[in-house]
Amino acid sequence: SATRRRYTEPITIEMGTMLKAYAIKASLYDSGLLIQCYTQKVSAVMPIASPPGGTFRSDPTVCLTSETLGSTIYYTLDGSDPVANPNGTRQTYSKSLRIPLGTTLKAYAAKDGLLPSAVLTETYTLHNQSSGGGGGCNGGFGFLALLLGAAWAFARRSK
Repeated sequence: SATRRRYTEPITIEMGTMLKAYAIKASLYDSGLLIQCYTQKVSAVMPIASPPGGTFRSDPTVCLTSETLGSTIYYTLDGSDPVANPNGTRQTYSKSLRIPLGTTLKAYAAKDGLLPSAVLTETYTLHNQSSGGGGGCNGGFGFLALLLGAAWAFARRSK
């Protein structure tokens, strides 16, 4: 090969490289050809939760999916890391989950030959109707509605 080089010192090999090597010595047969591929191991795709975490009025039913076909999804509902806790509360996902409010769901996808995915973390909390503006269904519009109502009443009285 035109790219053939004599090995004289350690070499740096980039991911995605195929190395071919053989040994020769005078008065001996050449060695067999060594072929080694250096590839980066790919990880499974992190699962997604539908619906994602947030505030709810009742316990949501959650579905977990991963774009890695044939992967297994593992999860915990106690906030513990399912990768680091394989013999603890980790469970294998097989059907939709009813998630009690106040729960932190953690999940990851795994498949033979791939690294485990990143861990998904979703928290499901109770929607508090007595909370003030800045969130929830009204998102702080209650005060604006009060101001508009007062302005409308004032405009009617001024006529």
